[in-house]
Amino acid sequence: ATLLAVSNCGAFWISRSKSCSPGLTTLADSYGAHVMTSSPVIILGMHRSGTSALTGSLEQAGLVLGEVDTASPDNRKGNRESRRLMALHDDLLERNGGSWHTPPERVQWAPVHRAMRDCYGDLFRERTHWGFKDPRTLLVLTGWLDAFPDATLVGVFRDPLSVARSLHDRNGIPVAKGLLLWLHYNRILLWHKNNTQNFTLLEFSDDAADVCMQFSAVAQQLGLNAPAMTFFDDSMRHDLPEDINNTDQIDKSLNQVRSLQSKLHAARALAQTPNP
Repeated sequence: ATLLAVSNCGAFWISRSKSCSPGLTTLADSYGAHVMTSSPVIILGMHRSGTSALTGSLEQAGLVLGEVDTASPDNRKGNRESRRLMALHDDLLERNGGSWHTPPERVQWAPVHRAMRDCYGDLFRERTHWGFKDPRTLLVLTGWLDAFPDATLVGVFRDPLSVARSLHDRNGIPVAKGLLLWLHYNRILLWHKNNTQNFTLLEFSDDAADVCMQFSAVAQQLGLNAPAMTFFDDSMRHDLPEDINNTDQIDKSLNQVRSLQSKLHAARALAQTPNP
């Protein structure tokens, strides 16, 4: 398959290789030695974990996102994601034998994907504070860090059962599988915090006032204006009632996810502890 699957990303997604369009120079050729000059803020987090609320709040404070979805059937304020990036990430995951809900074991960026990434970054070349959010980014982050080694990362996590219930509600994904997806994404999140960059880690908790305080604090850390956070609306949370019946498979997954959740809490608490 060619990149016709992602042709809606813009006219500069030309072709996968020269053989696709004889005589046409591809972006992979044109951008082979491309160098970025402006580093983004990259919001990291599992699906249904508050990344949209965080990103929308940061946009309200001055973070430039470019053209993003501002309304959708399952989120009336939109997921604040670029369709160009979603298409890029979906194609990248597919070409590595997976998808956002069946993550591949490893992800290798092809030249055409690197070219698409670079073209996207060029849209913000004149911007001081720009960024993006797509939960798939966790699965493909190394390719972004290759281009933007000085990117500022911000992570967010949410209670695993709340995430799994929300995925069940939106996508029909069994709760047991949703828990395993939470485990996969958040293992990557914690690995990058411990090994790539000691970034700010937020928790999308049930305490709306605390969530707003966290969002405001990270906006200030990023050098953005931090007015009263009005983007986040607690009534927009998505999960299912607590009466989903547990199964042995869910119980087995819960032991693993609760252990990882404790490590995420510990990592966040450590970052909040003042230096002596």
